[in-house]
Amino acid sequence: MANYIMGTAGHIDHGKSSLIRALTGIETDRLPEEKARGMSIDLGFAHMTLPSGHLLGIVDVPGHERFLRNMLTGVGGIDIAMLVVDAVEGIKPQTVEHTDILNLLAIKGGLVALNKIDLIERKDFAEKKESIETFLCGTFLDGAPVNGISAVTGEGREELISAIDSLLATIPPRDSHGEYRLPIDRVFIKQGFGTIVAGSLLSGSIRKGDRVALMPQGIECKVRAIQVYNRDASSASAGQRVALNLSGLDRREIRRGNEICTPDIFTPTKQYDGKINLLQNSPHPLRNNMPVRIYLGTGEYLGKMKILEGLEIAPGDDGYVQVLLEESCVCKRGDRFIVRNSSALYTIGGGVVLDPCPERHRKGKDQVMKILRKRDSGDLEEVVMSHFLSEKDALYSSVDLVKRLQISDSTLFSVLDSLVKKGILISRPVKGVFFHRAAFEEAKSLLSSTFEKMEKAFPSKAGWKKDEIMKASAMDKSRLMEIVIETLIDEKLLIVKGGGILARTGYRPVLEGRLEELRGKILNMLRDNEFSPEFRTDMIKKLSIDDQSFKMVEDYMIEADGLCRITHEFLMLRSSVEHAKELISRHFESQKTINPSQTRDILKTSRKYIIPLLEYFDNIHFTRRVGDVRIPYNSAG
Repeated sequence: MANYIMGTAGHIDHGKSSLIRALTGIETDRLPEEKARGMSIDLGFAHMTLPSGHLLGIVDVPGHERFLRNMLTGVGGIDIAMLVVDAVEGIKPQTVEHTDILNLLAIKGGLVALNKIDLIERKDFAEKKESIETFLCGTFLDGAPVNGISAVTGEGREELISAIDSLLATIPPRDSHGEYRLPIDRVFIKQGFGTIVAGSLLSGSIRKGDRVALMPQGIECKVRAIQVYNRDASSASAGQRVALNLSGLDRREIRRGNEICTPDIFTPTKQYDGKINLLQNSPHPLRNNMPVRIYLGTGEYLGKMKILEGLEIAPGDDGYVQVLLEESCVCKRGDRFIVRNSSALYTIGGGVVLDPCPERHRKGKDQVMKILRKRDSGDLEEVVMSHFLSEKDALYSSVDLVKRLQISDSTLFSVLDSLVKKGILISRPVKGVFFHRAAFEEAKSLLSSTFEKMEKAFPSKAGWKKDEIMKASAMDKSRLMEIVIETLIDEKLLIVKGGGILARTGYRPVLEGRLEELRGKILNMLRDNEFSPEFRTDMIKKLSIDDQSFKMVEDYMIEADGLCRITHEFLMLRSSVEHAKELISRHFESQKTINPSQTRDILKTSRKYIIPLLEYFDNIHFTRRVGDVRIPYNSAG
């Protein structure tokens, strides 16, 4: 059988607590002050097993307007609501406000208990019922059953229980799989046990011995013991009222509004994106950056509402907002919240969380509004896609997305698999990342046009290093562009040359006019003095050219003529390097080692060339230095 939680609602003295006592036999007023005054101040709790076998937890909320914050704490985790109306008094101010709040919280369903029918004439019941039904038109209780009952005499008790049971048959139970969340509405010390926290388990299951996270503090602790409806249990499931005995936590570290969560899923946040609906009877419009009180989960927060379109939202209208809090909370997409004015005198409206951890937005940005509308659509594929559209080169791992979306791995992978099969997303399993195909193609096109521009601007260059190309494309920190480059290399559309130089397949550098003439002169100078060429600085002086022109020809010759850069100053033709290697190899046929003097004699050159050339040979693994001599690189010496 399934587990559900029902919350009460209604004006003070309309008999909510006495009605629960009549249904369950449990007294929900637990504080001495409540018993002395005959009025609920804080939340009360009860439970019962229904004829169907469903286990129903009940949260009794105070009806006095001074304790509305406690009412808001209690109704955030309920599945259905029971609006209690005094048959004598009828609709009163807190009846209206409680109904408004439940409507804003999008409670799945509910019913009405018309209490104290023993105090009215039987003939008046139909009139009272009709007035309530008229009041509830257009609310979540529109068409809900109105059941007459007397908490004193018990009349109508069985009929009300049956109505609750029938209502729950239409409500899907909460998901007891995946991540768990327990918003804390009570925290206390129990002698001999230590710290106890209690609340309504919104999702998932918790077991004795589990490691859990206290959020938003991020403190991990262990579940020492569990009680479900005041009975010891080895585990608790979504839809139950749960008390957890936690080890490793100080009572002073916890307060109402904190949550017990699955570790490493939820991220503390001081801002979230949402959509807000203002009550038709709100005294004022919601103005941009207006200070407000936010009621989210079991917490109460001070903050501001940044309106993302326009300067204000009028009563009865809705709009997208970024909520900026003064302290951290945890939330996920789909969580509901209530907004009251900063002094908590009246309710302004309520809404739904669309993104729990967004970036700060600029007002009226079209892309932001497009993304928020997708997240507001309710379609999980659209929601996932909105994250890939939020950045020009968005690239996410599944771990990133689980934290951003705060959904289970299995749900996420199902959505990602569907989007990959549709060709909307691309997956790179080796890197464990996903990205939007359109963004990939855009980056690919940008890379191609960047190469075209570079080739036209520097036609003599053999290619460019990866960081040069990425910087030229204005995507120098883009992980997506790196993947584009790797993909094009794998597809043989880009080639990697010596020194990590990248060039498009088929690209050939060219020299024109004066530079081609200069190339011929440099070639002749290097050929004339095979092992003793003039140094770079000397050639620049002799040729009467600037360093930039020489560099252009030098880069071209490295690609086209096999020019070898021994050092920045010392250049040799590839043919000369190979000739030197051949002569030294002949020496190694009769000698195990070679020293600088022997090399100088073999190549008939001077020491200023021999030392850098031998170091170059070491670097390219032709020789290996051992003390003051060299040996063949692969020899065992």
